[in-house]
Amino acid sequence: AQFQMFWGRPEYASGITSYGFYPKLEDVDAGSCFAEGVEYTVTVTVGLDFGMGEFTIVEKATGREVGGGLFNTEDGLVPSVALFFNGINAEIDNIKVYTVVDPIVSSGDYEYFAVEQNAVITGYTGTGGDIVIPSTIDNYTVAIIDEFAFWGYTNIKSVTIPNSVRGIGDYAFFGCNTIEKIYFIGTRAQWNSKYYSTSDQFASATVICTCPGEHTFTDANDILCNNCDFAKVVDYITVTTKPNKLTYTLGEFFEGAGMVITAHYTNSPAEVVTNYGLRGDMSTTGTKAITVTYEGKTATFDVTVISRVPSAVTSSTYTVSGRNISKITAGTTISSLISGLNEGEDCKVYKDNAQVSGDTVLGTGMVVKIMDGDTEKASYTVIVTGDTNGDGNITVTDMIAVKAHVLKKTTLSDVYATAADTNGDSSISITDFIQVKAKILGKGTITAR
Repeated sequence: AQFQMFWGRPEYASGITSYGFYPKLEDVDAGSCFAEGVEYTVTVTVGLDFGMGEFTIVEKATGREVGGGLFNTEDGLVPSVALFFNGINAEIDNIKVYTVVDPIVSSGDYEYFAVEQNAVITGYTGTGGDIVIPSTIDNYTVAIIDEFAFWGYTNIKSVTIPNSVRGIGDYAFFGCNTIEKIYFIGTRAQWNSKYYSTSDQFASATVICTCPGEHTFTDANDILCNNCDFAKVVDYITVTTKPNKLTYTLGEFFEGAGMVITAHYTNSPAEVVTNYGLRGDMSTTGTKAITVTYEGKTATFDVTVISRVPSAVTSSTYTVSGRNISKITAGTTISSLISGLNEGEDCKVYKDNAQVSGDTVLGTGMVVKIMDGDTEKASYTVIVTGDTNGDGNITVTDMIAVKAHVLKKTTLSDVYATAADTNGDSSISITDFIQVKAKILGKGTITAR
């Protein structure tokens, strides 16, 4: 349990009477002297010799004295005294009865005690760095930063004080000589009315008012904004979150959805910005750098641009298997084939390395190529069912070729052997010969396979 004594400025004689924390001179740790639920009488006397005052603490029921001490008075301060007694506070005349209630508790990186609906931060247990003091702790509004609350922490780089803070105790950051910047979220008037420290604990730090327009304090002991036109100075920017889409097809436009850009300032806390510029060349395929520009600072990230031309042929009309295109009926023209390929607009047909097109009849052995400009993406060989010589029709020549193969006088191979298998049983037999002959005589048909 703690007994803490403060002097309050007269303009803060209501609510938390120690807004200014000006200054707290006695801090008696009574240890086991106080018990929860027991009432104590505190007697305070001011105006003693040498500007001294004294207080005594006794148990109300027994009259047993359990604590007390002397304190110095300060010129210009009202004689009334504001007391914090384990979470109970009040302005007293001479005698006041208190009940010991909530002790100091820990929450996250902070230690505090509650006063009504407000929290008084009494200690810090975090790891330092850039500290942002919360405006609420455990549903209590952070109203006071107690004396010596951050005492001796030499690993704090910057501290942001929330607008809810009404007072900062002397030496609250005593010994924190690594603090470079102190941010106060509020207006010039708010800061001036709430910060009543007589120490130069922030003498080596830059105190920055983060209200609109960005004010700055150049003198640690002069807490007034002295440059109301002070502007934020961007140190660097970062792509905090990349956009949702990072892969594009050639010809697509950049999409920034999901992207978060953060500006980091030399004189203000970092913030997310939206009015940035973008540039990048996505006119060719490959990995492309996108540059973000804000206030003269840049950051980059990469996107991938792929060709809009696919690398494979698909079709619901013809059969694409491996590197062959089949299920083509004799007499089919090149334009008909192209229209039956999903990627037809990017395909060209070649016969003996010469391009053919239009109403030219497809023949077994012709090659379909997917072209990305002058670059070949993939190629497929055409198989026309029944066309064993590559002229695109079924004639006596094909019948003779099938017969010679069956009689083992000559051999059909590769796509020409596949074309000769007119019944689709994966072999060339007399049945295929009969089908080809019947087709020529007009007595039968051949189904494309």
